[in-house]
Amino acid sequence: MMRKTIALSATLVLVLATASAPVLAQRGNAQRGQEARVAAQERSEAARADAEARTEQIREEVEERRQQINQEVCERRSEKLSQVIPRLATGATSVLGAYDTVYDRVVGFYGAGQLTVDNYDELKGSVDASQLSATGAVVALESFEFELDCDNPNVAEQLASFREAVTQAREELSSYRSALVELISALRAEAAEAQQENADSGEDEDTNGEEEEGVNDEE
Repeated sequence: MMRKTIALSATLVLVLATASAPVLAQRGNAQRGQEARVAAQERSEAARADAEARTEQIREEVEERRQQINQEVCERRSEKLSQVIPRLATGATSVLGAYDTVYDRVVGFYGAGQLTVDNYDELKGSVDASQLSATGAVVALESFEFELDCDNPNVAEQLASFREAVTQAREELSSYRSALVELISALRAEAAEAQQENADSGEDEDTNGEEEEGVNDEE
C-alpha cells in the first residue's frame, strides 16, 4: 500500500512539473521581454538626450562663430565707415553751398533786370521751400553723432538711422536742384524769347530802311 502511495505521489509530482513547465517558460519569456523593452527604452532615451546635447552644442558653436564673424565684419567696416561718414556730411554741405551760390546769382540777375519771367514769384517760392528743407536735412546730417561700437547691440539701429539721414539729405538736395533748374530754365526761355523778339524787330527796321532807300533811289 505504501509503495502504491509513493508511486502515486511521484507520478503526481511528475505530472505537476510537466504541466507547470510551459507556464514557467511563458513567465520567463515575458519577464525577459519586459526587460528587453525597458533596456530599449533606456537606450532610446539616452540616445535622445545625447542628440539634444549635441544639437545644443552645435547651436552654441554656430552662434559663437556667427558672433565672431559679425565682430570681424564690424571691425573691418569700422575703419571704412569712420572715413566715409564725415565725407558724406561734408559732401552734402558742399553741394548745398554750390546750389546756394547759383541761387544767389539768379536772384541777382533778376533783381538787376537781366532776367525776368512772369511767374518768377511762384518759381522762387518753390526754390525757397526746397532750399529750407535741404538746409534742414544737411544740418541734421552734419549734427548726427555716430560712433561705431561693435560691442553695442544697437549699432545696427544707429547705422540705419545715419543712412536714413543721408538719404533724406540727398533727396532734399535733389528737390532743391530741381526747383532751381526749373527757375533757371524759365528765365532762360524768357530771355531767349525776348532776344528773338529784339532780333525780329531789328530785321524789320533794317527791311524798312532798305525799302526807304530803294524808294529814294527811284526818285
